[in-house]
Amino acid sequence: MKIREIEPKSIAAELGLEAGDELVSINRRAINDFLDLRFQSAGEQLEMLVQKSSGEEVLFEVEKDYDLGLGIVPEADKIITCKNNCNFCFVRQNPRRMRRTLYIKDDDYRLSFLHGQFVTFTNLKQTDIDRIIEYHLSPLYVSVHTTNEALRKEFLENPKAPDLRPLMELFFAHGIVQHSQVVLCPDFNDGPELKKTITDLAACHPMVPTLAIVPVGLTQYRSHLKPMRAVDAEYANQMIDYIEKRQQEFRGKWGLNFLYAADEWFTLAGREVPAAEYYDGFPQLENGIGMIRHIMDDTEARVKLLPRTGAKKRYLIVTGRSASSTLSGCAKKIMEWSPHFEIEVAGLENRFFGSNVTVAGLLIGEDMLAGISEAGRDFDTVLLPPYCVNLSGVFLDEMTPDELSEILGVPAYVSEPTLVDTLLHLENPNRKRKKLNPEFNFSA
Repeated sequence: MKIREIEPKSIAAELGLEAGDELVSINRRAINDFLDLRFQSAGEQLEMLVQKSSGEEVLFEVEKDYDLGLGIVPEADKIITCKNNCNFCFVRQNPRRMRRTLYIKDDDYRLSFLHGQFVTFTNLKQTDIDRIIEYHLSPLYVSVHTTNEALRKEFLENPKAPDLRPLMELFFAHGIVQHSQVVLCPDFNDGPELKKTITDLAACHPMVPTLAIVPVGLTQYRSHLKPMRAVDAEYANQMIDYIEKRQQEFRGKWGLNFLYAADEWFTLAGREVPAAEYYDGFPQLENGIGMIRHIMDDTEARVKLLPRTGAKKRYLIVTGRSASSTLSGCAKKIMEWSPHFEIEVAGLENRFFGSNVTVAGLLIGEDMLAGISEAGRDFDTVLLPPYCVNLSGVFLDEMTPDELSEILGVPAYVSEPTLVDTLLHLENPNRKRKKLNPEFNFSA
């Protein structure tokens, strides 16, 4: 494993390790990626074989506190890609001539463990299975879609996909918990198939502690794909009602809902999202299960952390149509507490991917530029959606927030996950922002 960087004042720095060196093994176990580094370096006594950039091999003996890191930042690990061809896959619904990385489909169990990304278990080699078990990578997040194995292969457009249930049960036997999701496509995996899927996964509780139902997202670039029906308000209302009926069954058994509707169901149906109790601690928050409620409650609970007085500041919040009413309500609460803030919310239509795509994270720079220009007001700062840029700080169309700021002549700032945190940081720029651990670095 190549070393990209050495953290100052770390064990690795004291040993004289440098960027470009290769960590060959720890305690005679080969180090291939950050997982090996993380787990094999956790002990108190280590024998580390390092190949210096000069080609010289050096064996280091290290004594340290248990689980104290070495301070080694590895070179980026190559993402494990998806071998399926799902008709609903967002990557397949991208237009042509965008940047290459937007066409890369990840299906990486390591990202599932680290960041809660959903995987299908269709590309696991035996060595991957062995590592998941040895390192006890729990919980994992699994895209099930349907427990009808034949239908699942059709759904994934991968007739060679291994059956899912035996793999899940193997991991159950080793104590590996698996959160699950279904991307629901009308007329395909709904109706009796959905009923069966919910029942089958509920039978695996508590090893499957949650099941999220997410509506399919369709872009306007589907001419080369099989036709698929979009979710409308009537369908969304029916689905919410069905999910709530099944939740009563599970809450009676276990005291929790187990089954959860993604936020998009409620925005599509024009219904208010449920109270926080519905989400049982928000176990799938990063999957959009309760994000709206989390933002609303966070604003209510923490608005008083903001200053009550100060210089007048005008903010424009840019978001997608699905979150605009929520953020407008949050902005109103903030302005009532801090009258010197003047906050306007622009819920933009996604002109690039199409009107069916309403989430803020899929707005491109050009759409934001057009929407901000149409707002037609002078603002001190424009607040862009969280997660609208990649780790390199680039929008989907390769514009950057700095370029957007230059065109607008106004600072454009990528927001924190909650509005209160965003304003706290702008009021105090020295306040630390949460960063991803540099040890976990991936390349496409």
